[in-house]
Amino acid sequence: MIEINCGSELCSPKILPRDKIGSWDIPWKDKIDGAVVISCNKQSQHQASIYPLREKLADALFESRYHVDWYGHQQIRKPYYRCSVGDKLSTISKYKFHICTENTYDPIFSYNYLTEKLTHCIFAGSVPLYMGAYNIDDLLPNKDSFLDLRNFVIKKDGQITVLRQPLMERIRSFSEADFKRYIDATRQTLTDPRGILHHTDMDRCCKKMLEVI
Repeated sequence: MIEINCGSELCSPKILPRDKIGSWDIPWKDKIDGAVVISCNKQSQHQASIYPLREKLADALFESRYHVDWYGHQQIRKPYYRCSVGDKLSTISKYKFHICTENTYDPIFSYNYLTEKLTHCIFAGSVPLYMGAYNIDDLLPNKDSFLDLRNFVIKKDGQITVLRQPLMERIRSFSEADFKRYIDATRQTLTDPRGILHHTDMDRCCKKMLEVI
């Protein structure tokens, strides 16, 4: 038995060109002061599922009069739903924040589970509102690389609660200086040979499995 984290073909260097790493062209002051969601809004009854979290977060922001846009090919009956999206990274880059939670959060089922969601967000230069990989502190130890939703979300007995007021206070207090620290942290992890692209590289995962076999 071997243990490897879940990779994603959507994080392959062939798809995310390394020569563009760090080329975030939109200054903080020029970004849309809001959050974007790109999701088909799937559902699951599994105990580890946090599928509903995306919609709960979007609702919390919208009810707090903060701008939120939801894109996805599956239409949802929400006032902030827009349409399907063309260029995902380009769309994300226009916003200050991106809700990019994984599908699960659980000490077993989401341990080492790091997919394209967080990678695409930081590659695009938007600040991730993230929760998913249970051991994210091991996979991405620099806390400036994402806004940790574990500080603002309670998951207990299959129920998910968003602490709206503390979350909105943190979002609204996020400054240009915070953004600079975020950019420095993400540039470091994207160029680090053992950084986030290492953990999400599907080619590496497949190679490891073949070596063991």
